Amino acid sequence: MTELNSAILELYKKASFFLPEDVKEKLIKAKNKEENELTKKVFNSMFENIKLAEEKQTPLCGDTGTPIFFVSNSNNFSQKEIIKAVNKATEEAVKKNYLRPNAVDSLTEKNSGNCLGEKIPLIYFEENEKEKELKIDLILKGGGSENIGKTYSLPDEELNAERNLDGVRKCILDSVIKAQGKGCPPNTLNVVVGGTKDAVSVEAKKLILRKLNEKNPVKELQEFEEKLLKEINSLGIGAMGIGGNSFALGVKTKFLARHPASYFVEISFACWNDRRKTMTWKNGEAKYD
Repeated sequence: MTELNSAILELYKKASFFLPEDVKEKLIKAKNKEENELTKKVFNSMFENIKLAEEKQTPLCGDTGTPIFFVSNSNNFSQKEIIKAVNKATEEAVKKNYLRPNAVDSLTEKNSGNCLGEKIPLIYFEENEKEKELKIDLILKGGGSENIGKTYSLPDEELNAERNLDGVRKCILDSVIKAQGKGCPPNTLNVVVGGTKDAVSVEAKKLILRKLNEKNPVKELQEFEEKLLKEINSLGIGAMGIGGNSFALGVKTKFLARHPASYFVEISFACWNDRRKTMTWKNGEAKYD
């Protein structure tokens, strides 16, 4: 393998085996808020899972997810070569059991056996102005949390939701009530408003990369997120849907420009096993965050 192939393979390993520190911190705080003994046991199982994955160098979850890459590259790097490196690293990651072969042809039901398929891995590119620097963000998106994601179009008569913050709030609460324990909560909710259907879907995935201890730069949205988090956790759904004070670890929002005729609300859930990792590649060396 080339040096870049090997660096991306290491990125897979770190994302699959090690939970981000900000997620761990939020899980600890969530556990400390619980009074129900069964719910505490659920959290203890999560922490034991995290410890074993780190010690035994094994995936955090049996579902190693769909790999989603956000690549920021300068003109010094060829997109074609980056895709080739990602695909090669993906094949090797499956061989080393960093990934499960999660690519199935929807028509034939045949598994590719190497986690490669049409739009798997997903790779999104954008250019940066940093000479000879390549930044790669990786998300391993679990199937359970992906399945409970929702797209709304406002106004919504059924929810009595208008085109405003309260309408967005009603969509988010509706998605939580419908999700219950299906997406392995405590979840993180990544909400994007406006845009087009494809734009909000991609941006909601990208929003997963925002760390849970980062504040929204828009004060009104920061306050909105904090109030929503309290309201969601007051519903009593709790970890894994068995009841408690912690259905959500965080709520993140972003508002896009939109066509006057459209008002989309996209909600992408991340399960407690919120796997993401960043690699910066420069002068043949990789740094991970």
